[in-house]
Amino acid sequence: MEHPIHCLIIFLCTNACLLGLSLYNEEKCSCFPMNNFRQLYHMDCFGKGLTKIPSSFTNIAVYSIDLSHNKLQTVMITKNYTRTLKELNLSYNELETLSNSSFKWIPYLKVLNLSNNNLNFSKISLPDLVFQYLSNLEVLDLSFNGVKGPTHYNPEIFKYTTSLRILIIDGLQEGNFSFTTNDKRFSPSHDLHHDTYIELTKLTKLIVSGRRNRTKCSIKILSEGFFKSVSHLQYLDMSGCAIRSVDKESLSLLSNLQYLDLSYNELLSFILLRNISLPKSMKTLKLDKIHCTFGIGTYLTHDMVKIFLNSSIEFISLRSNRLEMSIENASSYLPPNLTYLDLADNKLAFGRYILSVKGMKSLKFLDLQEQHSTHFTGRSKDFMECYNSDECSSTPPGRFYSESTQALSKYNSQGYRFYAPPLLETLDYSSSYLNSEIGKITLDPNNSVKKINLSHNFFQILRGPVYGLYKIETVDFSHNFISNLSTVFFEYGTTLKYLNFSSNLLGNCMSKPNSAYFKNLYNLMSLDLSSNVIRFAAPGIFEGLKSLEILNLSYNLLRDFSIHLNQMPSLTTLDLSFNELLPFSDSTIKIFESRQQKHQMNVILTGNEIPCTCDSLNFLQWMLRCREQITINYSDICQNMHRVIKNSSDLEMISKTLGKKCDDYEEIIGVVSGLFVVFFAFIIVGIIHRYRWKLRYFYYMSKWSTTTSHKSYGRVFDYDAFVSYADEEKDFVIQEMTSELEEVSDLKLCLHERDFTPGKSIGENITKAICNSRKVLCVVTENFLCSQWCMYELEMALTDNRYSRDDQSVFLIMYGGLPTDSCKIRSSIRLMSLVKENAYLEYPNDENNRAEFWNSLRLIVREAAKAD
Repeated sequence: MEHPIHCLIIFLCTNACLLGLSLYNEEKCSCFPMNNFRQLYHMDCFGKGLTKIPSSFTNIAVYSIDLSHNKLQTVMITKNYTRTLKELNLSYNELETLSNSSFKWIPYLKVLNLSNNNLNFSKISLPDLVFQYLSNLEVLDLSFNGVKGPTHYNPEIFKYTTSLRILIIDGLQEGNFSFTTNDKRFSPSHDLHHDTYIELTKLTKLIVSGRRNRTKCSIKILSEGFFKSVSHLQYLDMSGCAIRSVDKESLSLLSNLQYLDLSYNELLSFILLRNISLPKSMKTLKLDKIHCTFGIGTYLTHDMVKIFLNSSIEFISLRSNRLEMSIENASSYLPPNLTYLDLADNKLAFGRYILSVKGMKSLKFLDLQEQHSTHFTGRSKDFMECYNSDECSSTPPGRFYSESTQALSKYNSQGYRFYAPPLLETLDYSSSYLNSEIGKITLDPNNSVKKINLSHNFFQILRGPVYGLYKIETVDFSHNFISNLSTVFFEYGTTLKYLNFSSNLLGNCMSKPNSAYFKNLYNLMSLDLSSNVIRFAAPGIFEGLKSLEILNLSYNLLRDFSIHLNQMPSLTTLDLSFNELLPFSDSTIKIFESRQQKHQMNVILTGNEIPCTCDSLNFLQWMLRCREQITINYSDICQNMHRVIKNSSDLEMISKTLGKKCDDYEEIIGVVSGLFVVFFAFIIVGIIHRYRWKLRYFYYMSKWSTTTSHKSYGRVFDYDAFVSYADEEKDFVIQEMTSELEEVSDLKLCLHERDFTPGKSIGENITKAICNSRKVLCVVTENFLCSQWCMYELEMALTDNRYSRDDQSVFLIMYGGLPTDSCKIRSSIRLMSLVKENAYLEYPNDENNRAEFWNSLRLIVREAAKAD
């Protein structure tokens, strides 16, 4: 009894384990509802490490299952699978073999991806009836599997896939798409063996490409019946194979073919293309890199381009073929509907064929980028030259090149006009080692050019102007070495909207004042001047940019930025990131803030280390007020305070703290500034007071005469002496002094009552009288010292004696003895200096001594006259 119980327990445990394993696999997957189908789901089992396919999904309606990037080795789909399954992805697993019943229970499957497994095309790996239940299959991907083994495709696997629209498959060395199956019909008398073609009439897209892995496509020859079973193809990609021969009739069966890609078949060459007959339905033809990498240049002859004649091709790509020259009238062989021509990565030289490009009436896009580029990677296996001259077309004798060059000699002549295809909109000539100066160019105005890309070249000087581009919208001069830009270069580019000058050397140009390089670009919307070593951007360079919305000045060396009030009124994005900016001035902040209040204007300041000081307080407060329109890395701010700013809240706290400190500093600065002002005022007043007489003297001298010499030698005086006296001593001067000096001694005195010029100021009369007199005689009394004008005359006389005389010219006459009154003490220093110099005479009270006094005075005045 115990033995059956043990068996039952083991059975139940085993069943539970198996059920748990199945559930475990299903639980690893995730379910998502389809966007376009509400009741259908997508099961995602991507990269879950599954070794077995989940057993069932009957509880939900699954539309697609992704089982890619797992470790599946077999495909076991049970009858419990939902009939709604339409897409199954089994790529990137470890599948080596499939069985005839692998897909039995999913008859409505439309998309099956078996790529990147270990399947080959043998009958063991893919048996004859492997797809017998997939009559609704539309997309089948068998690419990147094992190509070793069979050299031909097994046609039986396609016998039941007549609904296929897209087939992606590896290219077997001798395989083709002319599938023949053997039907055996038995009758009582004899066996009938009949070979029939399998026609995939619905197949419109076939990809047999080794572009990503050359070992996955080894097809060498496209024979006459190569595509017999797929004659309804519209899209054919056989790029990256080993094709070296194409039969003339190989493509003739594909009367509906619109897209053909034979690129990267480097042994094909242009010479062998002579045999190709292109279907008239063809719209796109790609022949990239069908010329060997390391060989002499290709010259396109009549036989090579005639395949394009009378075709309907709209897109032609001939990249990486070392094309160097072409026959002169090559454009006449090109399709009349050609709109896109890709000649990038060649080595085109200027030749006469260029003059015929205007014949391409429908061309809209011309790609000439990466001319003369190198492909050497340093690996010896890449350095493979052409096998023989037949495989790589050589340039014909030198006369072709010389004649073509001579035909272009008139380019340098004045008034030469270039012609472009009338509908050409885009020209890409980037990364082509162009290094010439762009001078005056005239383009025929009958063109539609909107976009020109000249980036990644070696241009240095743009002089211009360029005429004829009246529809241009985008110009890219980025990544050149432009350091010289003329102000007239864009004179006729009024339609320009996008201009890229990034990564050049325009720093010096942008710093020149009044250099309005873009003054006529009033429709320009985006200007990129990043990475130009700009240290200062003169506001004048932004004149005329009325429609500019985006200005990029990032990655320069700017320390300041300012614009005028009316400049760039439409600006919405200003990128000043990664410069060396200091806080903006108050006027610039006002302009920015007024604009930010009117419309959205984003200012990008990332990568600028903004210090937190009192000088930057207004700048920081503006950043806080307009924080929604300013982009900055807060960690770049306030590094001088050794604090980490993480967000605007931290900055606001720092700003408040800084504001309080700055207010205290302002009070201290105000007090100190006031003290300095008072101190300097005292100094200035002291200096003026100290030199007041000198200043007055020179003032009146400058008014009186600028030609009078400052030295007495050689001067002619109008008076022998000027007498300075108070009104109280008028009788003494007029009666006694004039009598003794003028009447007796024949000397001429200057008296203010008698000789001053009416209408002039007293100060000017005094200065003139002193300068016109050999001596100044001051009648010193108490009244003299108390008189304002007498002291004025004394000071002016002493000043004139110091700066304009070689000998002593001021003498004192002590009339009534030395003054002792307190009101005269203020002048004692000046009086004592003259006394010490013996420049005084005392008027004697005794009449007997007066004769000697007058004789001494006469002697002083006369000696001065004799010296003159």
